[in-house]
Amino acid sequence: SSKASRLDSTQHVAMGIHDFSIAGTLACEEKVRPSGSLCPTRQWRLVFDGTFALMCATYALWVLAGTVAWVSHLGARVPALQPWLPAGGAPLNPAAVSVPLFFRANLLLALGFVLPHSLLRPVRLRRLVGNALSRATYNGMAAASLHLLLVHFVPLRTPVVMKLPVPPFFHTSLSCWCLIFAMFTFASDPATWDLLGVADALQITSTARAPPGMDAITWMGVTVKRWGGTIAFVTFTGLSILPQELTLGDCLTRGCAAVYLRLRSRAFRRWLADIEGAHIFTWALRLALLMAALCTASRWEDKKRQTVVLLGAAGVLAATLRLAEQEGVVRYVHRLCGNLGEFSWLHRTSTSMSWRKQ
Repeated sequence: SSKASRLDSTQHVAMGIHDFSIAGTLACEEKVRPSGSLCPTRQWRLVFDGTFALMCATYALWVLAGTVAWVSHLGARVPALQPWLPAGGAPLNPAAVSVPLFFRANLLLALGFVLPHSLLRPVRLRRLVGNALSRATYNGMAAASLHLLLVHFVPLRTPVVMKLPVPPFFHTSLSCWCLIFAMFTFASDPATWDLLGVADALQITSTARAPPGMDAITWMGVTVKRWGGTIAFVTFTGLSILPQELTLGDCLTRGCAAVYLRLRSRAFRRWLADIEGAHIFTWALRLALLMAALCTASRWEDKKRQTVVLLGAAGVLAATLRLAEQEGVVRYVHRLCGNLGEFSWLHRTSTSMSWRKQ
């Protein structure tokens, strides 16, 4: 028993010396390493994540600015800007000769943007790249697919629906300054860098957070209105992003994009409900521009018939977009798409089972 007690006391002393040595080592490391610093592995990981997120954010900002220029054909109005903008800042590819060929040429490109943009959301990407890079990866992927769409888009330049009743020099200057102002407000807002995933990659806890489900297009409108008020918002969205010559292809492209944005983005629908007055004012401005263009157009052979057709088409588009802003309609469309997807899956499954039986 005496030998056992001496052995236990020896083991306790050895364990105490071992614990003391570990504590001393940790204390020395704390003295050598500054307070709040990270281990070398985490430091390199933070550098990599931050660099990747900043690259994706910069690329997304460039594509976003180019998209605003592209929809207003700014690159075609100011050729000197073409080398600096994605896709030249305008739809410059050879045009389609008919509406069916227009949809045929651009349908796969549109799906190449819509499907990953809608299906590979940051929540799903977290399983692949982790929490720190999910949002940055999503923004980089969305910007790349949109860039691809702009580069290969086939326009439809005839017929011309409307020529803006605004002097070209004034309109081009307004488009340039509004684009600069919009990008400045977008990049200057601290919540933008949370939206682009930079804050997550750098592990920065900031009070300026983007609202849940927010998208870049909606957030640009939010920052423009926040910095410049209703006048800046209406001028930017109602006039500056319109091309000098609006074609049928422009109307079809804008209509499809507007419906998709309303059906997909709950943040956009909520924001439109919050700025109902400014939104209606924007539509009123566009209607006034259309009426002025109709009154100043003197080359139409059947002016009354053309006026009725254009006003009717504009009314149908406005009613469609208004319906797409209603939450009940959006839920019905989503449920319908889910049922169609389930039916497609069941059809593929039954076909596969019947083939296996054969």
